[in-house]
Amino acid sequence: ISSSTDVSCNGGNDGTAEINSIIGGVPPYSTDWFGVDTNNLNAGSYSYSVSDNNGCLISGSVSINQPNPLTAISSSTDVSCNGGNDGTAEINNISGGIPPYSSDWFGVDTNNLNAGSYNYNVSDNNGCSTSGSVSINQPNPLAAISGSTDVSCNGGNDGTVEITSISGGTLPYSLNWFGIDTTSLSAGNYSYQVLDFNQCSINGSVVVNQPNPLNVTLTSSSNITDCLNPNGSVNIDVTGGNGNYSY
Repeated sequence: ISSSTDVSCNGGNDGTAEINSIIGGVPPYSTDWFGVDTNNLNAGSYSYSVSDNNGCLISGSVSINQPNPLTAISSSTDVSCNGGNDGTAEINNISGGIPPYSSDWFGVDTNNLNAGSYNYNVSDNNGCSTSGSVSINQPNPLAAISGSTDVSCNGGNDGTVEITSISGGTLPYSLNWFGIDTTSLSAGNYSYQVLDFNQCSINGSVVVNQPNPLNVTLTSSSNITDCLNPNGSVNIDVTGGNGNYSY
């Protein structure tokens, strides 16, 4: 009568086989496993023979089984905003091996992850293990480029502001100028906020300038001395505005 113990882990070699009891024939008996080490067996079929003192012979075989390969399927969610820590990772499915299973993330909180690579290990009831890793990604930093045109005349309101480019984050984007009409602005500092699909945000401001007040100063004058040949003159000094004056 033979018995065996199966391999603990797929691909292992800790299976065993033995002859538990021999009856009949004429003792003493001898067994032959044809050169295999019956204490370190891989999965497979192993033959043996038993002979008694009269040379009578019987033969048989034992089968050493092994569990299916231990496998784990993992998944992850990426960080919402660049530099954030709301990434997650989990083991969705474990198969093979011998239940129950345990998983080890080596001390990390899998519900509050920064961008990076995280290792895990899964073990079954026989101490067999498999390992893997998940990568948590993050969007590029949210960035905006703004532009403006200054007011034409001091005290005017024809200044404009705009966002000329938005990059990074997760599309689509939304833009908030906090209620102002960006095409009819007086001189001043105007704030904006850019939001992406994940509600990541950046804030910024744009300055609209204006020229100095246009100012005309009479510097000198002379009266007309000949009514038939007007020869009066005036000289003025102009400051402010945008230069390139016309008279």
